[in-house]
Amino acid sequence: MKDPYVDPETGVLINKLGHTDPQALLEDETEAAYQRILQLELQPIAGNFDFEHLKKIHQFILQDVYDWAGTLRTRDTGAVGMNLPHCRPEHIENQAAFIFRGIAKDNFPQGLPKDRAVDRLAYHWGETTVLHPFRDGNSRTQRVFFDELLKSSGWTIDWQKVHASAVQAARYVAMEATHTPLRDVLAPGVHRNNTEPPTLAKTQGNIIHLEVAEHHKAMIDHLRSGNREPYNPNELSDIANSVRMSFPAPPTTHRNRTAAPEDPKPTRPATPKREHDLGRD
Repeated sequence: MKDPYVDPETGVLINKLGHTDPQALLEDETEAAYQRILQLELQPIAGNFDFEHLKKIHQFILQDVYDWAGTLRTRDTGAVGMNLPHCRPEHIENQAAFIFRGIAKDNFPQGLPKDRAVDRLAYHWGETTVLHPFRDGNSRTQRVFFDELLKSSGWTIDWQKVHASAVQAARYVAMEATHTPLRDVLAPGVHRNNTEPPTLAKTQGNIIHLEVAEHHKAMIDHLRSGNREPYNPNELSDIANSVRMSFPAPPTTHRNRTAAPEDPKPTRPATPKREHDLGRD
């Protein structure tokens, strides 16, 4: 089926930057989104944590790259490499109404105990992962949205203390089984507001997709075993790191980049290109 978002001649997402090379688009989109997320970390978009709020965040993050930023997708999508379909486009609005009614019912801004806040956030994040309302940029948008939602209840995620690949894997598990692994991997990074410096933007893109697949399998096995202990991503990482191939970073190339939306911001650490990519979002 033809993808209306993709240039049929190049196979690349149609974009404002005029890129026809996928690597060039990836690099500039990643940088533009990083700069916007950095801005949101300093000055969040005001909202009621409803569907319109999520759309505004998506529009802000990808406004420099895509004309459709902030608008709902019109084609079927799925978690690449996982054989997990997302919500059909024609059902997004109704399913979103159900999800955001649940978020409103939990009343995060009223303040929640830590365990309750993390559990409910993980549940809603799993549901929103299935929703996947936009053509691209869903994970980045949801990360900002749920980071702010948790802050509204008095808690903050230190993303440097959260295993990024395990979070991504746990979101897939939430699509097909339960949100509890997502709760387990988020909990170690949760602390009271204003006790640590912001970490959202500078940890963007820390996912290693080969690890995502490994953690997904390990989480499913953990659930099937009946083990009641929280899933510990570090145990798998220690084993995986001892046997995993080393993927070298690609040669450094220099080319003209699109100017940042605002004044220069701190440089984000480079992430090596890796094989077995399950897709970005």
